[in-house]
This record gives sequence, structure tokens and C-alpha cells, in this order.
Amino acid sequence: MATDKYTSLLLEVEDTFDLSGIGLVVAPLLELPDDFRPQKLSVLLQTLDGAEKELIAQLTMPHFRYTSGESGFRLQIGFPGYSKDEVPVGSKILISTEAAKLFERRPNPSNTQ
Repeated sequence: MATDKYTSLLLEVEDTFDLSGIGLVVAPLLELPDDFRPQKLSVLLQTLDGAEKELIAQLTMPHFRYTSGESGFRLQIGFPGYSKDEVPVGSKILISTEAAKLFERRPNPSNTQ
């Protein structure tokens, strides 16, 4: 069964935005993993009605400037070619155990003694 390989929750969709030239992106944004590179990733979408569908997510790292004056890069997850109806708020996005390793924080060598 395809869903057996998706064991780690990446996020629960809190909001969706259809951005011109980019496509559908979901919120929340995530902290960037160490050594992150933009990439495509196979994910499992679980909707509130129990439906499951494998999708290809586009992981990017846009730069944001917040009204507080802070700025920085965040991990943005997009689904180009999909609509808000196909990736509804409340859905869960799961990834494989192997893909979850991309999101593990590595110790900072400068902090070790």
C-alpha cells in the first residue's frame, strides 16, 4: 500500500494561497532544514474526509520581510497545478521516513566542546 511509506507528519494545512506565477502554496511556512536546497518531494495528502492522494510538492525558500521588520528565508511548500479545493485547509501532509531526515536538525559543530 502506497500510504505505508508515508510515516512522518510534515504539516497540517492552516491556509492556502494561489499565487500568480507560482501556483498553490500552503501555510504554515517552516524553518529551513540544514543544508536545504529547493527540490520536489513526493508527499501524501490526507484530507479531512479521509481521502488520500500522492502529490509532488515543490519545496522552495523565498525571502520574507515581516511587518515587525524581521526578515529571513523560510521553507515554502507549493503544489503547482493544484487548486485550493484539491489541497483543502485542515489536510495533513505526510512524508516518508527517508524524506523526514531532510528536516532533522544537525548539531552545530561550533557549539560542541
